Amino acid sequence: MRFIFFLSGLIAYFLGAMVFTRPQGALNETLALLIIVNGTLFIIGAGIIDAIHNNLADKKESMPEAPKEKERIEPTFSGDQ
Repeated sequence: MRFIFFLSGLIAYFLGAMVFTRPQGALNETLALLIIVNGTLFIIGAGIIDAIHNNLADKKESMPEAPKEKERIEPTFSGDQ
């Protein structure tokens, strides 16, 4: 998924640059800038997905194993009152 988002972002950058270098009016320039902004969002999305993936991988390594059977904790009273 990260690769798809990153590749889509790069394609959007190149498409926006192609449209921007051949402007025929203000509408085409605006369209090119919107395509470039869309490419930026795709690349940011790829970075967020990568960060989430790395965070989950780190958590799995650092989590202790759960006990196999439940330990029962009994209340203890110390001292006479």
